[in-house]
Amino acid sequence: MTNRVQDRGQEESRVGMIDSIPDESDEPKKSSPRRALILQTLAWTACFALIYAGFAWWRTGSISDVLPYLQGQRLLVHPLKLELGDQPLDTVIDKSVTVVNATGSDVTFLGAQKSCTCVALDDFPLTVPPGETCQLKLSLAMPRKPGSFEQSVKYFTDYDNPSVFSVTVTATVR
Repeated sequence: MTNRVQDRGQEESRVGMIDSIPDESDEPKKSSPRRALILQTLAWTACFALIYAGFAWWRTGSISDVLPYLQGQRLLVHPLKLELGDQPLDTVIDKSVTVVNATGSDVTFLGAQKSCTCVALDDFPLTVPPGETCQLKLSLAMPRKPGSFEQSVKYFTDYDNPSVFSVTVTATVR
């Protein structure tokens, strides 16, 4: 019986030892100062990037124009490619191209060069004040025969960067 009492006493002391082993969850996690500095730097960088992108969005008025604006473009034109899909024979399609003048001065559209007489445009010259948006209208006469349709319009401006830009129009005439 003494052996049992001794064994029991040893078991209780072992259980006490197990309970006294420190658990990792009891101690607060320590983060290194370097890790905290990296996280803080990333947070500040993200804040500045969001502020800068927000400013560009405010200046251009369009999410799609933010990246070109941040890359230095101040005369923003979209879309540069109009894909009209399937179109019926011998119809006229009216479309427009949006121009945002994010420069600090007036931009004048001096004229345009069409690849075909089937494209009708606005009258030129056309002046866009700084900070304003305008629509360049295109009327496209689809041919009388089925097939692919691809035309382009080259616009000329008095602005330096870019002074010329092209808009391409594609369709399938059925």
